[in-house]
Amino acid sequence: MLATLYKLRPTGGFTLIDDDGAGLGPERDAWLGSLKSRRPEEAVRLIDERMNMLQAARLSAPETIAALTTIQDALTDVLARRDAARMRDEIAVTSAEAELVLAFLTLFKRIAGWYLEAAEAVAPRWFRKSQGAVFDIALAQGATAVLQRIELAHRVYARSSPSGWRQLCRFTRMAQARAGRDGERLLTEIERLHARALLFEMADPNRLHPAASEQLRAYLKRHGALARIVRAGELAAPDRNKAGVHALDGDGRHVQAAAAPERGPSFADALVLDTRQLLARLERQLTGLAAGVDPARLGLPREARQPQFQDFLSGLASRWSGRGPRKHSRNRFLPRARLAVGFERILASLAEAAGDGPRDGGSAERWMIVDECAAGFGLSQLASAPTGIRVGDLCCVRADGRTEVHLGLIRRAEFRSPRSSVLGIELIGSRGEHCHIIDPAQPEHAGNTTAVIRVGRLPGRESGAGLICRSGDVAEGDPILLESGDGLRLRHVSGVAPVANGVDLVLLDPQS
Repeated sequence: MLATLYKLRPTGGFTLIDDDGAGLGPERDAWLGSLKSRRPEEAVRLIDERMNMLQAARLSAPETIAALTTIQDALTDVLARRDAARMRDEIAVTSAEAELVLAFLTLFKRIAGWYLEAAEAVAPRWFRKSQGAVFDIALAQGATAVLQRIELAHRVYARSSPSGWRQLCRFTRMAQARAGRDGERLLTEIERLHARALLFEMADPNRLHPAASEQLRAYLKRHGALARIVRAGELAAPDRNKAGVHALDGDGRHVQAAAAPERGPSFADALVLDTRQLLARLERQLTGLAAGVDPARLGLPREARQPQFQDFLSGLASRWSGRGPRKHSRNRFLPRARLAVGFERILASLAEAAGDGPRDGGSAERWMIVDECAAGFGLSQLASAPTGIRVGDLCCVRADGRTEVHLGLIRRAEFRSPRSSVLGIELIGSRGEHCHIIDPAQPEHAGNTTAVIRVGRLPGRESGAGLICRSGDVAEGDPILLESGDGLRLRHVSGVAPVANGVDLVLLDPQS
């Protein structure tokens, strides 16, 4: 692709992209080599300076695209080095990290915008073969830049930008207008990139651990091409009612199922994401895994044998098909609350609530409850940036003025800025209490107590309490002595299951 661009470069000197006949100039080689020894912050600054030089040079469309392709490749390499050095685990980022991510996002936005301008500049003259090649490369590279921008935003639990989706929609529309055999190849490529971006967004990556987010990207690279973008008029009316067919709004984002019986030219030209072939493959993969088929034969990685990966695939199938509406209505609710995250901090918060610990507020952070339903809470950050929080962590929420403590899991996160984050919390149970369990075989042995959290009410269980403990502290079938506010009682464990990062949920026999 880059070699084609350099063949198209008009005569006339400009050292920024000058070549030596092989497509790589000495000055350009030196600049690219210097980036590899720079810290990401320095490399991003140098790339920004080079883009400013490019803007001041006022190059032709072929020259601009050639230089942009080099810059985009360099930016992608710097981003890969940054990700390899530190895989994001916690939800919040520091101010310095937020500034670096913003710089990456801004550069990808500028690159996509310049590709779009270059493509529009040559579009009226694309009947010339050379201009057609420039047009095709500009659209493909520009759509790739938008996809990179969307994926990067979700990698730090941020929101994707509406401007990026508008750019992507424009690239798709321009590709649809391209005629001929070359136009068909271009449209296939642009639709693949647009569909992959939509599938990534629909999978709600802000619910995923960083490792699962990378699994999502890898899955879409291999299988995402089965989804396609089509005009609504190309689908038969009955097909619009099927699961996996989604209408896009004017900005090119998924909004709803495409089942509405609209008529007229505007609806016929609307964009639709059709995921039916992808969903069919997902179904075959899940069926094969359940039957013990080797994951490699199904086009899946080795870890697909694990139940967690199969749950991950089931979740993708649900979201891409459009199933799974909210089971509980949201209530707008605005009290302040304290949030404690992690087993140890929850124990300290429960002791503080019971009057057994210091009341300095150090075990919990202040948040605002922005919505509440039977399944959980939505919390918005009030002041300082949260630290040490990950998707899948155990947490407890206690609204100001209330004594009841709710235990839950952080299922979704959205990082907006160092002073603005939103969490989605799934409720595990209520009426949490700091308790201890004692080994019945050695009830008098000093130091044999283990701290646990008793949950007085568990969703879906009419009777019988549960315990939350560190992973491995309690085994299924063991008898335990539970020391709580009710005194010391012998209880029997009926089940143990991992429920959060490093935490197990223990079900107690209600008859014991």
